[in-house]
Amino acid sequence: GFAEEVDQNPLMLFYAEEGQPKGLLILFFVACQTKRVERLEELASYPSEKVRDGVAMNANTPVATLEILAKDKGKDVRWLVAKNANTPIANLEVLAMDKEADVRDAAEKNLASRKERKGNPVEDNGDLTEDDLDRLAQGTDEQKRLAARHPATRLATLVQLANNGFAE
Repeated sequence: GFAEEVDQNPLMLFYAEEGQPKGLLILFFVACQTKRVERLEELASYPSEKVRDGVAMNANTPVATLEILAKDKGKDVRWLVAKNANTPIANLEVLAMDKEADVRDAAEKNLASRKERKGNPVEDNGDLTEDDLDRLAQGTDEQKRLAARHPATRLATLVQLANNGFAE
């Protein structure tokens, strides 16, 4: 469905609405990809919901910004916050009671996946650096799996895992 397509290609959210100005596409792309905290904080209050969508899905978005976006008027923004692996549990619990079923479902799935991971000290640790994840990607299959699933893993590391035959 559409949710799986968005997971594979975030630009699907942008292209789902026709007639979006080219400048918004650029801002959306920046919001999805930037690692600069100050840029993410700035874009989180941008008038266009599409730009806020990009911030909400970015794995580098600070917790404080995700907390603000969890209350956004835009359904897609809240849905993407509910899917973000870095959204605080307290916010997920509130989103699990959202008026929109899609938002509720995403929050419940995120909460359930965290409960499954609980007790796994590597995957449960949100403080892993990119260098830590690079080292994990060189380890056992379980360590490679953890690196492949972590939101902060470098794209080059993910490509290397895929090229070496590790498909997660």
